[in-house]
Amino acid sequence: MRKLLIGSSGLIGFLILTALIVPSFIDWTGYKGRITAAIEDATGLSLFLDGDIGLTIVPSLTLVVSGLRVVGVGDSEFIQLPELRIKVGIRALLEGRIDVASVTLLKPLINLQIDENGTSNWSVVASNGGSGGTSGEVQSGLSENSDTAGSDFKISLSRLLIEDGSLRYRDLVSGHDETIDDINAVVSASSL
Repeated sequence: MRKLLIGSSGLIGFLILTALIVPSFIDWTGYKGRITAAIEDATGLSLFLDGDIGLTIVPSLTLVVSGLRVVGVGDSEFIQLPELRIKVGIRALLEGRIDVASVTLLKPLINLQIDENGTSNWSVVASNGGSGGTSGEVQSGLSENSDTAGSDFKISLSRLLIEDGSLRYRDLVSGHDETIDDINAVVSASSL
């Protein structure tokens, strides 16, 4: 009986250790094409992942994406994001839900621009949600329990953090150019 208990404990310990170590050996960067295609279909914006994609399990399940850029209308770079961190609850995944504990945008640069013709580089997002959107609306904002289109998963987002962000607004028609730096914000679903 004692040998069985020791053997079972050793096996359980080995399985837990394996589950913690194996994700660090998987090349998550190989999924860039699928990720960019899904986002481009949903928004109509061009997405570029210039950096790596990583996944950690300890202390929490966290997806880290580096070197993200979004290009809007007229090939104008809309968003530059050196690092994006998404922390997800493991228990919720096992229950068929996606519980995003937090999304952290590290040093984001958001460029809002109106070109010489009066077209904004974000107009695709604001007008129809992209070429792949079926509802004609953009699903945005933080939700306690929102369903995703075409999915059985329920997604919730608890906190959005912005660290050291910048916002630039340029209107090439009027010549107006404003920049706001050092943006730090925490938005939580309970405050909406």
